[in-house]
Amino acid sequence: SRRFAGEIETLNGLLKPIKSEARICQLLSKGFYGRQWLFEAVEKWRNPSSESRLQAAPDRVNAELQTRPSRLFWIMGAPGVGKSAFAAQLTHTRGDTVIAAQFCEWDKPDHRDARRVVRSIAFQLATRLPDYRKLLLTLPEIAELDRKDPSELFDYLLANPRKTVISGG
Repeated sequence: SRRFAGEIETLNGLLKPIKSEARICQLLSKGFYGRQWLFEAVEKWRNPSSESRLQAAPDRVNAELQTRPSRLFWIMGAPGVGKSAFAAQLTHTRGDTVIAAQFCEWDKPDHRDARRVVRSIAFQLATRLPDYRKLLLTLPEIAELDRKDPSELFDYLLANPRKTVISGG
C-alpha cells in the first residue's frame, strides 16, 4: 500500500540500513549442500517441543542445545567453512521465521560499525512488524540517531521497543 511504502521510505532515510540483498544473492549463487544436521539443530532450537530430532549431529553442536533452551543460537567456525552461506540459505528458505539478518563483511567499514548494524536490524524488523514500524516512526529522537553510541542505539531502537510492541515470541 502507499502508506506502507511511505513509512518504509521514511524509515529508510532515517535509519540508513546496510543492504544485504546482494551479499545474500552472492552466497546463494555458490550453492549450498549438506549440513542437514545444522538445519535440524536450528529447528530444534527454534521449536524445542517439535518432533524433529537431530540426526547424527557432529560434535560441533553444543550438548546444551539439546538439553537447555536458549534465546541464542551461535554458529562459530573458521573462515570459509560456510557460516555465511548457511545463514543466507536459512534466510532465503525460512523467510517465514527469519525476520532480520545482517551479513557483516570485514572489509567494509559500514559493516563493522555497530551503529549501522543496529539500525539495519531495526529497519528489517520494521518491514515485517507493523506495530514496531509505527512505534519507530513516533520515537521522539528518531531523526537524531547519529548522536547515540551503539549501546544507546541498541536500547533505543531494539531493547526498549521490544518491551512494548514485540512479544517475546
